[in-house]
Amino acid sequence: MQLEFLIAYSSFGSISIPLLIAALQWNRMTDELKTLRTLLILSLLADLISIILIRFSINTYWVGNIFMITQLALLIIVFRSQLQYHLAINSILLISILFCLLNIGFIQGPFVFNSLSNVVACLILISFCLYYFYRLLNDLPTIHIQHLPMLWISFGVLTYYGGNFFLFLVKNYLTYGEAGSHKLMWILHNLLNIVKNVLFAIGLWKGYRKVRSSTLSSSAP
Repeated sequence: MQLEFLIAYSSFGSISIPLLIAALQWNRMTDELKTLRTLLILSLLADLISIILIRFSINTYWVGNIFMITQLALLIIVFRSQLQYHLAINSILLISILFCLLNIGFIQGPFVFNSLSNVVACLILISFCLYYFYRLLNDLPTIHIQHLPMLWISFGVLTYYGGNFFLFLVKNYLTYGEAGSHKLMWILHNLLNIVKNVLFAIGLWKGYRKVRSSTLSSSAP
């Protein structure tokens, strides 16, 4: 099996790790983890649809473009649950979604990679991650911040979107004049996706441990 296919299948399979952990606490999750669970389910569905379409040689960019908008919206909602200034965050959510819809409908179109929307999504979510880290260090809600599920979720978002931001910026250089370079970009993208899913899994596991500890404490005599 060629390297790019091995990594692509590994990227697809990595979504099962956080989903399995989410299944352990399906009805006992906080609001942000429930939103993340929805995102993971939609991610799995989008991957399955893409695999089916690829087998029939049908364009799959529209699936990725729609999922990108959905993922951006859900991740902003996740951060909104942890941050102040909900009115400002809601405004960012609305404007970013409108821009992405305008791009997919009238600028770049649904059947090509929507680079403009992806760059905007990267900038927005990187900003949310950095602001969350600032608030976390400033407020210090707990001594052991490594046990906070949102810390690991933010690391996952920052890794994925931070890495992909630079990939999107140099996309033309990576893909110019050499077909194999296009494969390199998607190999790097899939590797970042694997790391993101692993970090999401850690965040969900921290949430599971917290819920389990609370349940054991409440049931203790």
